[in-house]
Amino acid sequence: MVGTAWRRYEIEHAIKTKTDKRNCLFITGYMHAHKSHVPGMYSSAWEQEPALTAGAQLVQRFSNKDVFIVFQHVPMGTNFGFLGLVRQGLFDAVFEIAGNKPVAFYLAGSPFGAEPFDAGFEVCFDNRVGNYADNFDAYILLQPLKDEVEDCMLYEIYSDEFIEELKRRATLINQDVSRWFGVEGELTKEKLIEPLKEECEGEKKKRWSYLFE
Repeated sequence: MVGTAWRRYEIEHAIKTKTDKRNCLFITGYMHAHKSHVPGMYSSAWEQEPALTAGAQLVQRFSNKDVFIVFQHVPMGTNFGFLGLVRQGLFDAVFEIAGNKPVAFYLAGSPFGAEPFDAGFEVCFDNRVGNYADNFDAYILLQPLKDEVEDCMLYEIYSDEFIEELKRRATLINQDVSRWFGVEGELTKEKLIEPLKEECEGEKKKRWSYLFE
């Protein structure tokens, strides 16, 4: 994915130039966030050498103490879909025994933290990646995966400026932004929003139902 280094630069600049004492929150997919020093998948432009993840780069530029990364419980996945439960369902089984109550906890020193990091399929066979505690500081469970419903895109945030930024990024890697989203002609916010509205107003399905069939 284009922009791992650029996002890191923007975040670093924002932190170093901010004038208040509030902490900064950066939300991204976990495969852009883990701290491993093994170059990440989808961390650079097409046909370029992979870079460290945004999380690992921020640790380099600040410190491991300054960068606190939280992993939200999800299935094992790739950029093309999700394959199964992390640690072959061990984590889910423990959560179920505990009543599947929402919980957040530090990974360092915990049995969860000692487990090999396998949520990202592309790196789970590389021993250099380490365990969950090597890559994340905390773990959070919001609800059991079997109860999660399909998410709804926050289409309200889409603006003309957002569409122009999408086009700019697509140009950087010589891609057609309209083909990305499967629309005819030039991409506009209206063409992007209408299908999302229809999905959000439809009947909600269980998000991970195929993992529990």
